[in-house]
Amino acid sequence: RSVPDDKMRFKQLLFLAAQAEKMPEDLKTPENKVQGCLSTVHVHATIDGEGKVYYTGDSDGQMTKGLVAILVKGLSGFSPSDIQGVQPEFIQYAGLGTSLTPGRNNGFINMLAKMKQQAELLGEGKPLSEASAADDAASEEEDALPVITTFEEKEDKPRYNSLMRKVIDAFAPVEIRLEDTTHMHANQAPESHFRLTLISSKFDGLPLVKRQQAVYALISEEMDDIHAFQMYTKTPEEEGLL
Repeated sequence: RSVPDDKMRFKQLLFLAAQAEKMPEDLKTPENKVQGCLSTVHVHATIDGEGKVYYTGDSDGQMTKGLVAILVKGLSGFSPSDIQGVQPEFIQYAGLGTSLTPGRNNGFINMLAKMKQQAELLGEGKPLSEASAADDAASEEEDALPVITTFEEKEDKPRYNSLMRKVIDAFAPVEIRLEDTTHMHANQAPESHFRLTLISSKFDGLPLVKRQQAVYALISEEMDDIHAFQMYTKTPEEEGLL
């Protein structure tokens, strides 16, 4: 957080990528691949006799590799329960959240979720291959329904357009509705109240609070000028679409 500006933070990420330990090629397997990242990302976890988890990881994108390095360094050496308590909002505290593109921000959330999933399995004495099976099932569900990739921009609604663009890029929704409800509140600044309905396979396996945290992390810049933001977040299965 002490790094003064975005340019220096990006240089720091590239430095971390260059300094990261090389991940053995034989660990770059389907079960270690992180789904939902713009770059190809692999992470692998092991657990020692004291119940501490250690990670290795890699990416073919240097900026993403720097994010992997942050997670590998930050999570290694802790117990599965400690790792489960890590929230993605720490990337905001580090000053990187608002500097990342929506795709990289969502990729970071997916990396953390994968690493937490691996830690949980190791803590329960289960093989990491069970994580791969869950990822494959989620991927099949995602492919079963067409996702929304575009929207009709609204004139004189820059905040609406920005929110829609970010959420669609990051969550690949099968259904999305964003309503500007500012008119329902007296004496409010324009575009200060919103209601979001978001149906996405990206929410599979995430409790409600984690889904909302992921959305808030994505739109943190816009939230500085939003007074109220309501969310309805469901998976296609929960919504009865599968």
